[in-house]
Amino acid sequence: MFRIFALVWLYLLGTCLARNSSLPGDCPTEIIDVDKGVTFNASGTLLVKFKDQRDPWYISTAVTDERDQNRTFINGHSMQWLKAFISVPRQLVGSLDGKAVEVCPYMLKGLNNTSEDPDDADESCKEVMSDECIEEFENLTLPLGTGKNFPSYQDFDLSDKCKLHLYSAMLFPPRNFSTARCSLDKMPYLDIPDNHRTYGTYISLGEDGDIDYDDYDMYDIRVQQTIPMFMMVSTRGVSDSKMVCVAPNKVVRGS
Repeated sequence: MFRIFALVWLYLLGTCLARNSSLPGDCPTEIIDVDKGVTFNASGTLLVKFKDQRDPWYISTAVTDERDQNRTFINGHSMQWLKAFISVPRQLVGSLDGKAVEVCPYMLKGLNNTSEDPDDADESCKEVMSDECIEEFENLTLPLGTGKNFPSYQDFDLSDKCKLHLYSAMLFPPRNFSTARCSLDKMPYLDIPDNHRTYGTYISLGEDGDIDYDDYDMYDIRVQQTIPMFMMVSTRGVSDSKMVCVAPNKVVRGS
């Protein structure tokens, strides 16, 4: 079932990428790609409530398959791109709270486990990760409000077992919502309500795909994986750390 769409995607990739983006060139790659018309093979969205935020936000992850029989990617003729997005109420953008907030998102390794309650952000990682690792991440005390880049994984005081979840470190300043720059008010393929703005996270990670152009084993796995996201949010000294696990709840028809 998942393989048919990959062939269709080859056509979509070539046609959609031809569209220019209206966003500034220094915006995160993943949000520029959406503005260009790149589609997702699979995506998931969770409603998440953070401390000191009046309204919930939406955290989304998405998988895009890219393949070319005339090109070698990392280790073959295909690659899966993993991306993450944050959607916030429009009234937060440009407000005092939007300017004061700092957000550091981290994507962890995708897992072939199913959550007990995938629609409840606070319970979404149950059975996906161990309770021990969820607790270790959420109890991390890391410096925010310094104006510097995200805390690196070297600052994460985790057990060896929980360090295995770490995936890729971002070297960017924490995000805020002081302006609508580098955001979109419409997100096709994601379940985001109206009156929200969606921002990139600087998370756009390329994963090894299938070695052969006509193989879809890795593709089939990735469009079904649950992706843990560790979120650190600070607003005027009020900090909140959450581990949420986003399952693909929206697969493009035919995928």
